Amino acid sequence: SSLAVTSEDIFCQNVLAHANLNTTFDLSQIVKGFRNAEYDPSKFPCVRIRYWRPQCTIAVFRSGKIQATGAASPEDARLAMHRTAARLKARLSCERVKFSDFTCDNILATYDLGSTMNLLGLSRAPAFAKVVAYEPSRYPAVVLRDPGRGVTVDVFSTGRVSMKGKGSIENLCDALNDMLPHILEYRCESLI
Repeated sequence: SSLAVTSEDIFCQNVLAHANLNTTFDLSQIVKGFRNAEYDPSKFPCVRIRYWRPQCTIAVFRSGKIQATGAASPEDARLAMHRTAARLKARLSCERVKFSDFTCDNILATYDLGSTMNLLGLSRAPAFAKVVAYEPSRYPAVVLRDPGRGVTVDVFSTGRVSMKGKGSIENLCDALNDMLPHILEYRCESLI
């Protein structure tokens, strides 16, 4: 349909992902092998490495777990993790490093519906009776859940939509596309 939202239509704000490097590390050695790396075990038990292209922060744990935050896409998170693994191999002679088990834990993305919304009406929509939450005194959005996909869609009165979920950006788009015909029934009409 012409209403279909694609990955090009939404703005990915943040990706949280993790993987495994399949070996253990001496974190005090890792921090020496990277520019833009910091290690303060009294604050957090990992080495944090900041990248600008792609913009992302990588956390490397002693156990060999690796985590990416702040990436603009799952692909950027994977790229930054691969780059970290390659640099660990090259700079620290960590030949045992083997990148595996990449998992995208959470994606935060936004979309604009293009009109203001009647949130009270939306919160009472029969289509969302079992998957809706609306408490305007606590949070200024109608929260819709797609339990099958693990996606939450927050609709604000301004028409802004915030989506959170795991897996892929396409997973978020699929959830929004399933809800969109019912959501758009509650667009505010012009009073003029």
